[in-house]
Amino acid sequence: MTGSTANYKYRGLIPRAINKIFQEVGGRFDTQITVKISFIEIYNELLFDMLSGVPPPEQTGTSISVQDDAKGEVHLKGLTMIKCKNEEEALNCLFEGE
Repeated sequence: MTGSTANYKYRGLIPRAINKIFQEVGGRFDTQITVKISFIEIYNELLFDMLSGVPPPEQTGTSISVQDDAKGEVHLKGLTMIKCKNEEEALNCLFEGE
């Protein structure tokens, strides 16, 4: 999903999507947009926060809960969300989570 880190030409789907998001955000001068990055791993129906200060092997897999609100939107309670100002910061979060 992330592709090659050695050659930018061979980057994967996720880095390309991050690039497109920040291209779109950069082109919208009339609107203030905040981008927050989170990274979860789902394994055997357990959720692991890959950007948490606690390494995944030490997580219980139950500290994140899936909830939906009155509007029908799904939220992950307890998930780390990091504000990113640019593509570089977002990619750093991605590589940190790996």
